[in-house]
Amino acid sequence: MTETENRNPHAARQPNGGAMAESSTVEDVFDDTYREKDGPKPPRRLVWRNIILMSLLHAGALYGLVLLPSASGLTLQNVLMLVIGAGVCPNFVSTPALHNFAPSLSEMLSLCVISPGKTKHNRHPHSGAIVSHAAPQQNPLCQPEPLAQLLWGSSRDRHKIKVCGQTWPTLTLTKQPVSKHGSIPEQKPGCHGKNTLSQGLSALWAAVCYLVSALGVTAGAHRLWSHRSYKASFPLRVFLAVANSMSFQNDIFEWARDHRVHHKFSETDADPHNAKRGFFFAHIGWLLVRKHPDVIEKGKKLDLSDLKADAVVMFQRRHYKLSVVVLCFLLPMLVPWYFWGESLAVGYFVPGLLRYSLILNATWLVNSAAHIWGNRPYDKTINPRENFMVALSAIGEGFHNYHHTFPFDYATSEFGCKLNLTTAFIDFMCFLGLARDRKSVSKDAILTRVQRTGDGSYKSG
Repeated sequence: MTETENRNPHAARQPNGGAMAESSTVEDVFDDTYREKDGPKPPRRLVWRNIILMSLLHAGALYGLVLLPSASGLTLQNVLMLVIGAGVCPNFVSTPALHNFAPSLSEMLSLCVISPGKTKHNRHPHSGAIVSHAAPQQNPLCQPEPLAQLLWGSSRDRHKIKVCGQTWPTLTLTKQPVSKHGSIPEQKPGCHGKNTLSQGLSALWAAVCYLVSALGVTAGAHRLWSHRSYKASFPLRVFLAVANSMSFQNDIFEWARDHRVHHKFSETDADPHNAKRGFFFAHIGWLLVRKHPDVIEKGKKLDLSDLKADAVVMFQRRHYKLSVVVLCFLLPMLVPWYFWGESLAVGYFVPGLLRYSLILNATWLVNSAAHIWGNRPYDKTINPRENFMVALSAIGEGFHNYHHTFPFDYATSEFGCKLNLTTAFIDFMCFLGLARDRKSVSKDAILTRVQRTGDGSYKSG
């Protein structure tokens, strides 16, 4: 490596800098003129409030894992119960979508019936004639208890509930009603299976909260407001601002400001989560210490006029604390409690703290793992990598070598919606007319860059 390249490892990016600047409307292109100050580094000052809060959060998330067996629908068994119940009893659930599946499930379960079985002789009630018919014999494996033993074993203690007159096991910690004689009461006519249906709702709700929170960061704070890689209508901006508050990762204005600084001064002292300071610092450590003075200095010099002119961004900034309390904690907890009788403890620790902790760490992995592990097919002179596990957990943000090479591309990847749920969301919003003007990089520009600065690991598609 030449002396010039040692002094400026991003030098190879500069021939394409003009093209990037033409497509980037914000300050997110690496600034090769920045030089770190000589001399000793400033002392590291701990932020004890953040250390305590992060410790409590992750302790609460761990407790949420303990509560998973009692959270509705978080076991494979309960999902199977829902599916089997829908097939055995078409009125098992009252939702139209599951009613549509009930006939096909019934046909599948009918394969469990073996006919003919034993022949029975009955006298016709009116004519007196003897009528013979073969009674169908059901496969023993299709009986509820043998099926349960086959799937989960007979040695495990489990509560049982009645579904359409059949006894089925459940691993939920919520006790089922028992009569004074010790038997399980029969379901009322119609057999809506309220208990079993609710066992899928909390899992679904936690997943919805995770997805909405993630979109608030990826499609909102990141691709829309940090990079202006597409344009969003007012209703979509409101939704993304609400989702961003649910994610609780600083308000949009501060998130976008720090992210632009990260791109402009990547892997230097002016980078808020400089990965050269190690995995822990890039992942969470940067939130537990005071910012480096250069981060603050460079952040103040950025042009943030586009953010200040956005009424949605500034409204969220003014009311951020209240929106976080309501959207990040109260809403995930109260919805399952109010609508299907989930306990407040499960609602708080599972869709609340556990979901919040998971979305935080998924975002942090973009700053840490995606800057350390993976290949660099587009630019080998920079640290960011292509990390498919991060792309999966952060719904599309793991194609990081591409993103730092072409920060203005709305998809953050050349592969469209592949492992990129955020791109699919933006495309769908464009289809609905709620978003427009998506920026992207031409295939020729990508191939030219790959041949010039890639590490040789490039694979199309």
